[in-house]
Amino acid sequence: MVIDFSKLRQPSLDFIMNDEQHTLIRVLAPSLGLIKEVSDNLAAICEALEGKEDESSSTSYELAAKCFSCNREGLEVSADDLQNKYKLEDDDLVVFYSAYVEFLDGLKKAKN
Repeated sequence: MVIDFSKLRQPSLDFIMNDEQHTLIRVLAPSLGLIKEVSDNLAAICEALEGKEDESSSTSYELAAKCFSCNREGLEVSADDLQNKYKLEDDDLVVFYSAYVEFLDGLKKAKN
């Protein structure tokens, strides 16, 4: 039996960003700690992105930046990068979090 690690690829959720270079960021599965952090803050994130909680909006970008920073390219992404460099708005974060949660659900189902 031979296991060829060069051919094994972790699943990723791919995003083409809204910068001039159309940067590709392939988000990988997060750590268990980050999954818990997203899960614990999901209700607050939803409220913030629906315009109900202005204070939580920055938390939404900071947490999204942590998720984006877990990527195949090894890029460090900050909340400021998401808003300024990649020009993401609240509506874009709604799309991101929806896709991210679906991605995590898919990974969970694949393991079972």
